[in-house]
Amino acid sequence: MKLYNLVPTDSPVNDWLFWYEDAAGFLRPRQAYEDLVCPVCGKVDEVAAIDKGLDPEITIRSKGDITELSDGLIGASRRAKEIFQNEGIKGLRFIQIQKKNYWVLWPEVRVRTDLNTAGFEFVGPKCYACGRYREVCVGPLSRSLTIPNDPMVVFASEIWNEDMRGRVLWLFAQRPVIEALNKRRLSGLEIINAI
Repeated sequence: MKLYNLVPTDSPVNDWLFWYEDAAGFLRPRQAYEDLVCPVCGKVDEVAAIDKGLDPEITIRSKGDITELSDGLIGASRRAKEIFQNEGIKGLRFIQIQKKNYWVLWPEVRVRTDLNTAGFEFVGPKCYACGRYREVCVGPLSRSLTIPNDPMVVFASEIWNEDMRGRVLWLFAQRPVIEALNKRRLSGLEIINAI
C-alpha cells in the first residue's frame, strides 16, 4: 500500500505554541507549560500540554492554509479545517488557537510501528528524567506502519520523531486522502511519497 506524508512547507517566521522568545531573544516556555518542561533535557511534554489546553496568548502569523509550527506540530486555517471535514478526511483533531481562526492538527490515530523495520535513528542518550532521546530521526519507514483499514484516515506513528526541542509530527495518508486534498489546493502543504 502506497503512503504519502503531509508536510507543511517551511515557515518564514517562528510561530511557537509552548514557547516564546523573550526580549533578549532567548526561548522560554510559556508560563502555562513551565511545569511540563523536563528539568534535565528541557523538553516540554506536548501530550500533557495539549491535554492542558492551548494558552490563550498564542498567536500565529502565518496566512497559509497549512503552516509549520516551530514546536514541530502543524497548524491549519479555517479553510483547511473545512476542507478536511467536507472531504470526509478523518483521524485528526482540530484544536483552536483562540486569538485567530487557526487550529493545531493533533493525530487522533497513532498506529503500531515495528521498530525492527522503522529505520529510526535514535540520538541519545535517553534523558534519565523523562526517558526521551535527544533526537529521533529518519523513520518511520512506511513498511513499519500498521495501516488503518479506512483509506480516508490521516495517521501518525505511535513513536514520535524528536528534535532538540521536542516532538515532531509526521502525518501519513493513503491515495484517497491525497486525491481529495490535491483537488482543493491547500497553500503551505507539500505532499511527498513516504519512503
